[in-house]
Amino acid sequence: MPQLFLDDKQADPMHAELVRKVAYDARISHDLYKHCVYPHLGDKLFFIGFVRPCFGAIPPLAEMQARWYALLCSNKLTLPDKETMIEQSKTYVKYIEWQLTPYRTNRIVNLTDFVIYSDDLARTIGCRPHLVKMFFSDPSLWLKCMCGPIMNAQYRLVGPHSKSDQARQIIKEVRWLKHLNLMSLFLLFVHAIIWFCGLKSHQP
Repeated sequence: MPQLFLDDKQADPMHAELVRKVAYDARISHDLYKHCVYPHLGDKLFFIGFVRPCFGAIPPLAEMQARWYALLCSNKLTLPDKETMIEQSKTYVKYIEWQLTPYRTNRIVNLTDFVIYSDDLARTIGCRPHLVKMFFSDPSLWLKCMCGPIMNAQYRLVGPHSKSDQARQIIKEVRWLKHLNLMSLFLLFVHAIIWFCGLKSHQP
């Protein structure tokens, strides 16, 4: 991994120019691959915490980013090629602009959706729970995951770094508001019908 010095007096010309280019290009974290990877450098440089959810907190997202980076460092996962990362980043920007409006994403250049981004990283890591299987095997856990408070414990049920027993206990014991979550279940049902009917405006 190359050492990059921010002080131009200490850096050789090649590294100094690279630092300036990365600093300029990465100022908009939407353009990084999953808000973390500068495609031209791959896994040689990784940003953690350069993401801001429109609701929720930064630390849970930074935790998911750190888990991904740990798997990259241990060679258990690899990055796509540069062209694929650039193309997927462009697709992500189009989607996030459609969801949050260009006004917001241009003004807050690291803005994202907490659930969509967490699920995307979970798929990459391999720790996203199989919700259809969970519905039949453990309905009460499924209900808490779908309609209860959003928490990273559900990404510890399966996959790398999983602690399934502890995660299941945390999810099932967390407090929830019955009437509010029944409303969430109803809205989930409505969304499922809309998705099944194929309305493109409701499909990511």
